[in-house]
Amino acid sequence: MKKVLEFLKKQPLLTAFIGLVVAVCGIKLLYGDNYFGEGVLRVVLSLAMCAILYLISGTKTFDQCEKTTGYVLKRLSGFIIFSLTLTVVLGAFTIFGNSYVGENVLPYQNNIPLQFIGTAFLCFFVGIFEELAFRAVLNDGIVYQFRDKKGVFVASAVISSLVFGWVHIMGADVSEPLLFGQAALKTISTALFGFAFLILYWKTRNVWACALAHGLYDFLAGIIGCIYVSDEQAGDTYVRTGTQGIAGFATLIVDLIVALILVIHIWKKVGRTIDFEEMRKSW
Repeated sequence: MKKVLEFLKKQPLLTAFIGLVVAVCGIKLLYGDNYFGEGVLRVVLSLAMCAILYLISGTKTFDQCEKTTGYVLKRLSGFIIFSLTLTVVLGAFTIFGNSYVGENVLPYQNNIPLQFIGTAFLCFFVGIFEELAFRAVLNDGIVYQFRDKKGVFVASAVISSLVFGWVHIMGADVSEPLLFGQAALKTISTALFGFAFLILYWKTRNVWACALAHGLYDFLAGIIGCIYVSDEQAGDTYVRTGTQGIAGFATLIVDLIVALILVIHIWKKVGRTIDFEEMRKSW
């Protein structure tokens, strides 16, 4: 076992690939009966990602996270505000729709306070797991394998962001133009989201602050689900048919535009301040 661990430490890209396989298999194969069960599974996967990250880059990522949490949250606040705004708008449509027809189009959850707690628990550890897996592990694996190459951070940005985007539509039905369009938009907008968070990870190496912002984003986006029971088409694939598919397509266009604007802003404010040549040598 010791020889295997030593080998993995010397092969960061292979170790990152193993971490990616574990992450994807964990998402696809492990299910909980409720939000708390799903949250516990994400805790286990987060611990696995911590072990993988340690093999790749030692304790650097775990050590270099002091005094930058406020900075990270401030720079990523645009995503959090957008998530809250979208939730308010969609919530207003949902409530108005229910009131307009005089009955609950979507039934209420049985225990709304418990749903809030469970959603918060799940979202927090989803944030930790996804930032560890698709930001820290993938980035560090690529950087440590090819740190002598000047384009290593470009490769990291493209690969980690696209993988992050793909994971969110993995297994989705894309057999129809509307479904394919939603999947493509979701992949690109999520990739932009991932790139924005990667910029902050590069700047601070504070994966925990990125995870906190990620968790807040997901929690705010999931508040409506804490109140109403989702319909049959709702799920984790982000692609739907019929009128819901058209509405989803329109929403994803807005999501893509906002994500692009926020990425450009973060690049100007943060990305341009990074000395990539120095970082390539000292990461």
